[in-house]
Amino acid sequence: STASVLLTVHINPTNVEIQNVNNANSPADFTVCEQDQINITANEGVNGTAPYTYDWEAPNGATFTTETVTIASANPALHDGVWNLTVTDVNGCTGTDDITITVTANPSNDDCGNSIVVNSAGNPNLSNEWATEDLTVCGTQSEASVWYEYTVGNDEDNIIISTTGLTNSVVQVYDGCGGTLIADADGNTCDGSADLECIPEGTVLQIFVS
Repeated sequence: STASVLLTVHINPTNVEIQNVNNANSPADFTVCEQDQINITANEGVNGTAPYTYDWEAPNGATFTTETVTIASANPALHDGVWNLTVTDVNGCTGTDDITITVTANPSNDDCGNSIVVNSAGNPNLSNEWATEDLTVCGTQSEASVWYEYTVGNDEDNIIISTTGLTNSVVQVYDGCGGTLIADADGNTCDGSADLECIPEGTVLQIFVS
């Protein structure tokens, strides 16, 4: 008598991807601001056999088993780093992928005592010759407010402060922490820019942006 054995070899799922739902399902690494939404989903790729199960691991070790993972409010301590995904098909075959999500913290300098100092360097790579750095912060008017400290230098007859990327932004300039609110050249003290003239050299300006 003879016997035969049927051996079936199943192929692991290939081209498994983690995709960013909030950016047209892009599989690329991405950055979000603190408190923004994270919305990622699994693409099972090819060669696997449905149904599938999903095993996610977040940077902090948290696990998820749904096809799509939605985080309503991103937290740098929990969600910043490499996310791993294992997709398992009905035959027990697996495919994996990972994605790096950078969660940028909202600024902590939300009171005058923690102002970011941005004066006196003469750095030619920046937008004006006295600032030490051009700053980009996360947040909109409802999410973050930031204080900057700027010391008026020699021969600065005109100082212009403006913002980009903020909706309904407000720029207010004070003569020191707890000092007088300075009106700009058009008389405004509460709009999206400040145009200052003839501020004495050495004056320490505290600039509030929201």
